[in-house]
Amino acid sequence: MRRGRPARRGFTLNFLDWRSQSQTFEQMATYEYSSVVLTGQKAPARLSALFVTASFFDVLKVSPLKGRTFLPDEDQPGKTRVAVLGYGAWQRHFGGDKDIVGKSVRWMTRPIPSLE
Repeated sequence: MRRGRPARRGFTLNFLDWRSQSQTFEQMATYEYSSVVLTGQKAPARLSALFVTASFFDVLKVSPLKGRTFLPDEDQPGKTRVAVLGYGAWQRHFGGDKDIVGKSVRWMTRPIPSLE
């Protein structure tokens, strides 16, 4: 278990309560900063990563250059994990592959089945 994980779980539960009870905000999102190791490429690479709620991009009102952002239930436990790559990571680690959407990547030896 990673140090700080119990506090994060408490915060996540509080966030879910705040979001469900909010009568003020149109939408709410949260994120957790982390570092992940991208594997399955020529050499492993450490990347900065944000683990976000499905509404993250909607709250910020941003759209991806290619593909899509998260569907409303993709942040729920037990759902298939998906990733949205940042432009820099797409260029540096995938050579700007125009066909990257829908491909799988591996990070920390766990596959993410689909890049959306």
